Amino acid sequence: HIIDQQVDEYYMEGLKLYSNAQWQEAIQIWEQVLKLNKRFDPAILGIESARAQINMFENIKNKLGFGLMRLPMTNNEVDIEQTSKMVDLFIESGFNYFDTAHVYIDGKSETAIRDCLSARYNREDFVLADKLSIWLYEKEEEILPHFEQQLKLCGVDYFDFYLFHALNRNSYKKHKSCNTFEIVKQLKREGRVKHIA
Repeated sequence: HIIDQQVDEYYMEGLKLYSNAQWQEAIQIWEQVLKLNKRFDPAILGIESARAQINMFENIKNKLGFGLMRLPMTNNEVDIEQTSKMVDLFIESGFNYFDTAHVYIDGKSETAIRDCLSARYNREDFVLADKLSIWLYEKEEEILPHFEQQLKLCGVDYFDFYLFHALNRNSYKKHKSCNTFEIVKQLKREGRVKHIA
């Protein structure tokens, strides 16, 4: 139990560093976690994600992202014309990183990605992050259909980043019991997810 407590403490310390974009420092802490428990999936994925962040920033232009959590609305629907203008201005200004989640605007954020970005720009011209939100599934069998739906709603064949949304000590248990880490790692091996975070 003492080792488990140390693992948890080190992992959370690494998570704080990671969320402050101190990726190299987070890697060092998580390497300490793996010395205590070499099969601790969150640390393995954390190290992989931190390395991906370091490498991926070469492809993200000007280090600023367009988050689609809140968008202009008309009659409870995303204003596609206005959002498209925002996307155009963002790209024209030299940026290319877009972030969405199925839970944003009740799924309308992902369709806004499709209509305002994916349908109008070449896939290699933008970097897209989506998220696996733990409250959207209850069992392992629901994860892949949810992922397929996200790809379809966004109008893409792969995600540059697939993030474990709001990962913490409690959500880790559900991810572990639903085999989520292995499923997402397989999606990465298949090239349908470029980076896990």
